[in-house]
Amino acid sequence: GTVGIEVKVAGSFASVLRQVERYAGSPRLRSLLLVTAKSFHCRINGVSNGVKFDSLVIHRGLR
Repeated sequence: GTVGIEVKVAGSFASVLRQVERYAGSPRLRSLLLVTAKSFHCRINGVSNGVKFDSLVIHRGLR
């Protein structure tokens, strides 16, 4: 399947969750990796609408 990568360096948990849920509506996407600078975004994991979500926190190197 198709893998999507979303990179977030800012944003509230709610706004990032809305973005991830939009991805879940795509019939082309099977998996999404959320790369973020915010550790609280890592609560977004699991499966929604058949799309598997994982997250990765990067604390340095984003500037």
